[in-house]
Amino acid sequence: MPPSLQAAGEKGGSGVGAIKCGKGGTQLVAVADRSGHPLALHAASASPHEITLVQDTLAQRHVAAQPARLIGDRAYDSDRLDAELAVQGIELISAYLAGPASSWIGPGQIRGGP
Repeated sequence: MPPSLQAAGEKGGSGVGAIKCGKGGTQLVAVADRSGHPLALHAASASPHEITLVQDTLAQRHVAAQPARLIGDRAYDSDRLDAELAVQGIELISAYLAGPASSWIGPGQIRGGP
């Protein structure tokens, strides 16, 4: 039977978020070692930001030892997350945003000050 005539399978579950504005479904957050071997994998709704899923992902790791360092992209540049991981003895390495979120200048805004 051609794929266009097949009925799509039902999807759903506790980790599948509502689909709105093209963003929805499930996102996978993975932690791997330097060789690319998976250490942890967490599936969650696509609506929360990645930094809110870091702790849950680390809790589901497949090895006993915690990683000494986590490397993330600019989305992981969060002082709160950095402090939470430091308490656990984990160093967060991420690309820095231009400045703190409070100093972000959006479209059409002009930065004032000295």
